[in-house]
This record gives sequence, structure tokens and C-alpha cells, in this order.
Amino acid sequence: MISRRVFLAASGVVSARLAAWDASFLLPQVGATTYFDWEELTDGVRLARGGGGVSLVISSQSESLLVDCKGYGLGTTLRREVESDGSTLVAAVNTHHHSAQTAGNFAFTPDLPVIAQRRAGRRIVSAVNGALEALQEDTDGGIIARRRAQIFEQAYSDEGAGAAVDDFDAHVAGIADLVASNFGPTVVFDDSHELQVGSLEVQLHHFGRAHTDNDLVVWVPELNVMHVGNLIYLDSHPVIDAGRGGDTRSWQSVLRRVRDLVGAEATLIPSDGELIATAHDIDAQIEYFDQLRRLAQSAVDAGMSREETVDFIPTTRLGRFSGFARSDRLAVNLGIVYDEIIA
Repeated sequence: MISRRVFLAASGVVSARLAAWDASFLLPQVGATTYFDWEELTDGVRLARGGGGVSLVISSQSESLLVDCKGYGLGTTLRREVESDGSTLVAAVNTHHHSAQTAGNFAFTPDLPVIAQRRAGRRIVSAVNGALEALQEDTDGGIIARRRAQIFEQAYSDEGAGAAVDDFDAHVAGIADLVASNFGPTVVFDDSHELQVGSLEVQLHHFGRAHTDNDLVVWVPELNVMHVGNLIYLDSHPVIDAGRGGDTRSWQSVLRRVRDLVGAEATLIPSDGELIATAHDIDAQIEYFDQLRRLAQSAVDAGMSREETVDFIPTTRLGRFSGFARSDRLAVNLGIVYDEIIA
């Protein structure tokens, strides 16, 4: 494990650099003091952007539920800001196993139910084991220094940045006592799970393989609000985690089940990006995969190899999706769909 001496040395270097920076550009709103960019959608529904995905807080009768726990080192900061309204946090949920949604779990698992689909638990613990091994080999403290600087840079305000860096320093100072199970969910389920938050019924559903093999959605019928994790990408090419069960055909089936559950008027919260989704965006995500499959199928029919398909099909052939951000993902996605077709 990384030594305290190395940690302090790395922290000192970064502190000197941070002190020399002008943090005024981090202030998008005068008087902001939080680390995360908080938005109140409606009474009892808050969003936290920044630091890994978009987290959702549902509140009712002085109780709150958190959906997604942010990236590494930000769990303590997130919990403090969630609880700053005086409500009692009763549980947290991970929409899938990726670190942007789960690496902050350590701040919640000691005293709260942290809920995830069963497969997510194994994947989270496995990933954290790998991260802890990397820290053990990080003899100069470079990983910690880079993450500390990143946390500072991504803050919504300079006051929030300072508090978050303090939280991170306290967390890393005790890192020798951490084990991977500190990050794993404490409650897991297979297909469906329900819980009560104040007067609100909250439903968790796993409809099958999609972005990963452990995606779940968080549906609050009375508020007509659902957190969809990474099931919907509004303006960028999606990530298909095929190595961990992601599958585009099943993803489309999952989206149809989501659409049937929520109807036409629901507010959908994707983890990726700055925008709010609707049922129309479910159909658009389904269409994206249809278009991707048509391109890959045409390559297969023409006798093209996987390498040729990945190398020579341009973004412009995706029609309405040609202008999507993260065009670097197109080649990866074409390769994954090519594999699905010839399997």
C-alpha cells in the first residue's frame, strides 16, 4: 500500500500548484459554495452534475434516496451535500458497476443500504481490487496527485473545490485500512426491488443486458421520474461495455420495456451529459442501434472483415447521428455490432 510519506509528498506538490492557480473560472454562479452543480427539477427531485455521471436525489417527508455515488474520492463530499437540506438519507443505489457511479460507495456502505443489481456487486469489488493493487505499486504517489488535481479542477465552485480536496486528503490518509468490500453494495437483487422513501414508492428494475450486464433503472411513479443510468445517450456515441455483458440487441429490448413502463410523459435522467431525456429519446436510442446494425450488416454482406468495417465506415453514414460527440467510439461500436452479427 502507498505510504503516508509518499502521500504527503505528492499532496504537497499538488497543493503548491493549486495555490498558484486562479480558481475564479470555476465559479459559474456568484455565491455558489457546493462542489457539485445542483439542479432542482421539481419539488423533491434534485440532480448533482460533475464528478462522474449525474446523480439523482429523491426526497419525501424528510427522507432521501441517492442514485449513483460519483467517482473515486468524492463520496464524502457528495454525502455532505445531499444531507445539507436536513433530510435523512435512507439508501443509495448504483445504476451499474462503473466507477463513475460506484467509486464513492465507501462513504455510504458503513451505515446505509447501498443497492445494486447482483452482477454489479462482483464487478465493483473486482475493479476496486485492481485499483488498490495499482495504488500499492504507485510508489511516487502520482495516481493520488493526479486524482487530487482532477477533483480540484472539476469543482462547481472554489469553495466546493477546497472542501472536496480536504475530504479527499482525509480519505487517502486512511487508505491503508480500505478493502474492496468497502465499495461493494450491501443489498443486491436480480430483477426487481422496491423501497419506500417517505411517502414515495421507488421501483428498481433490471430488464436485461444493455450498456452492461447489470444496468438498473430507478422509477418513481408518483413523480413520473426515472433515472436510466447509461441506457440513453442524448448527443454522443454510447459506450457498449461488451466485455462486461453489454449487448445492443438486448439493449433495444430493455429500452422498449422502459418505454412501456413509463409511458410518453415521464422525465428521464441519463447519467451521461447535461440534458434531460423523454420517451422520444428512448426511440432515438433504439434507432441509433438500428442504424449501426444496418452499417455493420452491409459490411458483412459485402464480405468485409471486422478490421475493414471498423476502419472504413465513416461517421457520415450514420445519418441523423453523424454529428454526435465522441466520434472515436463509432469504430469500437461498429466492431461490437459486427461481432454480434456474425456470432
